[in-house]
Amino acid sequence: MSKIFILSAGTSPDSYNNQLAKYLSNYFENKGIENFLFDNLYSDIPFLLDSYDDVPDKISEMRKFLEISDKIIIFSPVYNGGFLAHLKNTLDWLSLAYDGNSYSALFKEKKVAVVTNVKGTGGNAQKAFEILSLQLSNYKLLVF
Repeated sequence: MSKIFILSAGTSPDSYNNQLAKYLSNYFENKGIENFLFDNLYSDIPFLLDSYDDVPDKISEMRKFLEISDKIIIFSPVYNGGFLAHLKNTLDWLSLAYDGNSYSALFKEKKVAVVTNVKGTGGNAQKAFEILSLQLSNYKLLVF
């Protein structure tokens, strides 16, 4: 059975993206599908300045669950036609080589779905998806 890693880049505990991610996580649990939800990517994860920086505890915890997950779902808000810096920062931390694993080993050929909720008219959502999809492909993820 698949194990699903859920990453929510909502900007507050009550953001629509975080609410949707929690709803999906609960739905999966009710269906007996193992999943791991991580949100609040804007605290306890400092900006990556050097690949030799100390790894934040939250990133270490994420790595453990990402190692055993075979699918990823990312919930991302859209601002000004793009995704937020704290999501990119988290993905950059997770992409680093560690413990004998090469760069992007956690992501290599895993399937990832991107979900977004836009409060405004949503005209920028498709462009943001394209930008995020390209970035995710750079990490060796299979975007759909």
